[in-house]
Amino acid sequence: MQRSAQAVNIARSILAEMEIGQVEIVDTSETPCEDDEDEGWTYTITTEDVADDAPGLKKVTVAVTDSDSFRPHTYHLTQWILDPAALAEQTGETRP
Repeated sequence: MQRSAQAVNIARSILAEMEIGQVEIVDTSETPCEDDEDEGWTYTITTEDVADDAPGLKKVTVAVTDSDSFRPHTYHLTQWILDPAALAEQTGETRP
């Protein structure tokens, strides 16, 4: 149960960082988590466009895996996100 809760927290954190533009919304291969408390956990990101008439709207799935355990545990969390970079491009704003 504790591993599931930790996986959910990692996935939510990554998605939140994507929403505010700290993490780019692109597909990634297996990446180690950077926080010390998440040592041994990895994540992957997959993205897909939602619709042609909604540029910048992405379906994002974060898969978090506990690779240190005897039985690896993987948790998937999917969310639709409006890509902040695409939104800035549409409105002509520049990102800091």
